[in-house]
Amino acid sequence: MKLLFFLLFFICYSVASVGQSSLIEKDGFLYTNTILYSEKDIPVLSLIDTGCSLCVIDSTFVSKNIVINSLDSNYVLINSNNYKVSFCVIDSLFFCGKKYQNVKCFVADLKGKYRRYAPEFIIGAEILKDRILKFDRYTKKIEPLNVKCKEKGDVYKWKDWKSFGDIPYESIVFECEIDKEKYNFIFDSGSKKNKLPRGIQFADYELVKVESANLLHSLSIQEQRVYKNTCVKIAGRSNCLDFYEGQNKYGQLNLDLLNGHSFVLNYSEKKLIVLPY
Repeated sequence: MKLLFFLLFFICYSVASVGQSSLIEKDGFLYTNTILYSEKDIPVLSLIDTGCSLCVIDSTFVSKNIVINSLDSNYVLINSNNYKVSFCVIDSLFFCGKKYQNVKCFVADLKGKYRRYAPEFIIGAEILKDRILKFDRYTKKIEPLNVKCKEKGDVYKWKDWKSFGDIPYESIVFECEIDKEKYNFIFDSGSKKNKLPRGIQFADYELVKVESANLLHSLSIQEQRVYKNTCVKIAGRSNCLDFYEGQNKYGQLNLDLLNGHSFVLNYSEKKLIVLPY
């Protein structure tokens, strides 16, 4: 009887754990363990990045580990401008209990641009949108949820990216209010800083030296304006954050918006649910 009980418990526990993936916080970003396949399984720690449309793979990592027949190129939107980038197709990606076949990825010099912060692989919106995902920062797990998701919390609805002509595919765009004026901000979990839309300035600011990098410019120390404790309102809720002066049409919000809370990403219903502690 005890053996039967143990087996039933083990089976139930195993079934409950199917599909979960690790959630690792490092340097203010969220990572998870994934497996790429290219003639062999390749374990890789991957960055969760809502600011990327497709997955991104480091060019050095590709040259050492990935077998590809050819690289294609095309123009994509980066910071509201078109740039020519290279693409490759990975045989498969295993993430959160599911294998994704023939995954199209940007190929970028992540190591050269971001240096010590550079991931080898980035999971973008093309994968994240596939299922409702719960990011539990207490159990350190990412868990797929069914379509009847009952998680309760503060709900932030985002705009349809298709209504904009100059933002990347599947971007999460929140309408925000600052000093009673409305602006659009892109939620980018792969960003180190929150940034104001271009042209917004306030009288009170600090000049600070900070590390800065993106897919176009390598990591460097820059002097930038930071507006401390600036309040931005989303869906009637006020969040006071530190914002840097921005150079793009759209503002940028990072994981600071969540204030350490667990959360749910639901691309099908275009909503972010910030869960209670």
